[in-house]
Amino acid sequence: FSVDDDGVVWFEDRLCVPSDQALREKVMTEAHSSSFTVHPGSTKMYRDLKQYFW
Repeated sequence: FSVDDDGVVWFEDRLCVPSDQALREKVMTEAHSSSFTVHPGSTKMYRDLKQYFW
């Protein structure tokens, strides 16, 4: 684990999201409904999110 200059905790290249249900739901909602999101399948979405969150 490492902490960057903004106080964000990372595990390797993945952002660590605290165990806060409301925050996790917001992150998932934003990731799912973002205008940058394409929905070719749940496997791709999982793989894309997995590279940033742990």
